[in-house]
Amino acid sequence: MKRTLGLSLVLSASAIFAAPLPYETAADRVPAIRTGGNCFILAGRIHTVTRGIIENGQILVRNGKIAAIGTGMTAPAGMQVIDARAHVVMPGIVDAHVHRGADSTNDGSESISGEVRIADILNPDSMTWWQALASGETSGLVLHGSANAIGGQSQVVKFKYKYPVKDALFPGAPRMIKFALGENVTRMNSGGAATGPGRFPATRMGQEAVYRRAFTDAKTYMATWDAWNKSDRKSAPPRKDLRLETLSDILKRRIWVNCHSYRADEIYMMARLSHEFGFKIATMQHALESYKIAPDLARLGIPVSMFQDNWSFKLEGYDSIPAGPAICVKAGVLTSINTDGTNGTTALIFDAAKLIREGLTPDQAMRTITINPAKQLGIDARVGSLEVGKDADLAFYDGHPFNVTSKNAMTIVDGEVLFQRRDAFKVGMSPDRSLDLLPTGSMELLPMPRPSKRYLLTGGTVYPVSGPPISNGEVLMENGKIVGVGPASARQFTASDTVVINVTGKNVYPGLIDAGGAFGLSEISGIRQMQDLTEQGDFQPDLTAATAVQNASAHFGPATCNGLLTLVTRPAGGLISGQAALLRSWGWSSVAQTINPNLAMNVNMPASGRPNFGDLEDACACIGITLQDLLDASGHVDEHDHEEDEGPMMQDSPRPGRGQGQGQDPAQFQGRLKQLDDYFDSVRKYMAERGKVPTDLRMEAMIPVIQGKQPLLLRTRNVASIRSAIAFAAKQKVKGILVGALDAWRIADEVKKSGMPVLIVPAGLVTLGANTTSMPYDPYDTNYVFPSLLQKAGIKFAFQSDDNAMSMNLPNRVGMSTAYGLTHAQALRALTLSPAEIFGVQDQLGSLQPGKRATLIVTQGDALAASSRVQMAFIDGRPVELKSKHTMLRDQYLRRLDPSEALFQ
Repeated sequence: MKRTLGLSLVLSASAIFAAPLPYETAADRVPAIRTGGNCFILAGRIHTVTRGIIENGQILVRNGKIAAIGTGMTAPAGMQVIDARAHVVMPGIVDAHVHRGADSTNDGSESISGEVRIADILNPDSMTWWQALASGETSGLVLHGSANAIGGQSQVVKFKYKYPVKDALFPGAPRMIKFALGENVTRMNSGGAATGPGRFPATRMGQEAVYRRAFTDAKTYMATWDAWNKSDRKSAPPRKDLRLETLSDILKRRIWVNCHSYRADEIYMMARLSHEFGFKIATMQHALESYKIAPDLARLGIPVSMFQDNWSFKLEGYDSIPAGPAICVKAGVLTSINTDGTNGTTALIFDAAKLIREGLTPDQAMRTITINPAKQLGIDARVGSLEVGKDADLAFYDGHPFNVTSKNAMTIVDGEVLFQRRDAFKVGMSPDRSLDLLPTGSMELLPMPRPSKRYLLTGGTVYPVSGPPISNGEVLMENGKIVGVGPASARQFTASDTVVINVTGKNVYPGLIDAGGAFGLSEISGIRQMQDLTEQGDFQPDLTAATAVQNASAHFGPATCNGLLTLVTRPAGGLISGQAALLRSWGWSSVAQTINPNLAMNVNMPASGRPNFGDLEDACACIGITLQDLLDASGHVDEHDHEEDEGPMMQDSPRPGRGQGQGQDPAQFQGRLKQLDDYFDSVRKYMAERGKVPTDLRMEAMIPVIQGKQPLLLRTRNVASIRSAIAFAAKQKVKGILVGALDAWRIADEVKKSGMPVLIVPAGLVTLGANTTSMPYDPYDTNYVFPSLLQKAGIKFAFQSDDNAMSMNLPNRVGMSTAYGLTHAQALRALTLSPAEIFGVQDQLGSLQPGKRATLIVTQGDALAASSRVQMAFIDGRPVELKSKHTMLRDQYLRRLDPSEALFQ
């Protein structure tokens, strides 16, 4: 009844408006295909994971199980047929670490709470489970939090959205429990031991003592019960203790341990402890430094489940490297990668793909999200690969799952369709999609060329961006500038003093541009002393980010290695934060890095506390109901914030744009807008009296803005703040750039009319609350489609990471937009020429044209692909070494895998 009412209300609202915005209700999440657990699947390609690849194959599913798989089969009479001949079918993704659908997560008051159970507060009605299905995930481990050494009992589940809890529990899965080590337990990042007397333990030494004491008590408890059971039982039995019962079951290996960890020392401690006391470790979770002791973990038989490349969110994560999982796999450690997901859709499939550029085969990479986590959770007899007799848990991609041009179209659990893509925005399939993995070739870097004033790249495919690609092209650089671009066959760029570099089979692009982040201003976001991002006060326009850039920041190297050679760094805080700078990603000093120290003025637009739901809300008002009536009628379920403190983003200090959508109440909102207007009025008054009043450096810094020489970065989120930014820029007659503006697609005509460009953060996140829509009724893929909506509206836009550590992933995340309506050329332009135009430096950067800076990259494969690698880079005509903190740690610990190092292990 609720679904019918909700749909009828939407239809009524739609009748009022000629072009209502796309929406998604509970009714829209119900798949059109229902199989009852029996179906016959025609597949273009089948990735079985354990038994190779089947081209043009078929899968017969009976009673939720794979009854047959192969080629040349025909559908039994009367069997439901699913035609997936344009798709790749793979096992459903197994996520070894999630917090989805748990109504609570942490119990931080005590060091040990092993008696509590996640199963008791599991909520399969949670939208987060449907979002997991939309991401191709079918099974996962829902864990307790990491606030105490021995947390609660975790639960292996199938993401059976809207099913009863008993049907969601994975049948026959081992019992699991959450342990935790490091900062989350010592509370060093959340007060407690860091600020005064806190709960024991406050050190890693104390953590080990907690385990030893607990297991010693459990052994005594077990011995007491054993003695009583062997006695005549005439005396009263020992007192039952649920906590010690749990610890006893751990020692008896009836409960498997999943242990939150980061540092190599604590991982090794827990591994040795497990051998000493005899309990079973299913996984060391996160285990970001496990690559440092990979041979030891392989010898001890300790599996790991990791983030692929999150780092720098706190001190414990600072040595995390993208190659970490690959090193562990090569060492023989059973390795998976996970999301630590709480809500939103996730791009875990592309984290797996990135392992290819770290040296794994596509098959090895695929195993890290399928059969490997299934083994770690003790469910590999039923899921993780496509084999006869296993559960029919399947994910359908409209191209090779590792290609950024592909997206999940359908997810089946136990033979039933639980997710079926609804193309609310009508983006269709990418024209570039392919059932084959996009070619990558060698991942080795090209040799550094000798120093010269003149370089010629020849034989590769050149992407000027300002024009069509040039096959077998050439780019000539001289004295830091591009002096020629064209076909190699013309032989027009040869000279005797030229260093010629053959890049046949490779691609040449302009250096990519990250249009916004905190580069050099924020090193480890969990440590206040390593933050120079946010100043006090609301009016600080004379502050310049360039003066505080830490040239030695470890974030520049990974950005460079991934092709981001030009970066915008900006301050945060208050209303008017100060001036953003345009940087090279490499330079001998921060001054040498800086291209323009006064690029733009950062303004944090006030955000209304009243969420603006756009046309749908207005439509509801017209028919006399509230939007909440609609959401209630359509089955919307509110999600609660988790207090989990273990993933990277949970540890972040406020970054640029964070929290802009929460806003103030209406009175505060209007008050802050007036305050902003007053600042500008005071600047104009100062300009009129300039020379007659004392010099005010803050006022002086604002004059280029008033004169239209310096643009304003207007940070916004919801419709109210976007509209206020547009109105403000028009009223003050200043040049504005909308930043963030997640809801700009709702009022695209207004944004287009304003003439203001937009800097956006692409979807494609993996961990925690990844890619969650700003409003609960938005179609699930809104964040992915967002760039193409701006493109269709004719709005100029560019991409930004809005980060520092994760800037390195920006090209891949932008690439994912090509699966949701953006062409490859449009995506590439929004990473190169468009940001250059928005910031007025298109005469210097953004395309490969004579006269521009010779800042460019050479790649093996597509620059936007997750599995490709940058093999050479030039900044202003200078070859730049593709080295970083990550590559140095990778090379250092790969040496441990060399047999010649065996004597020194």
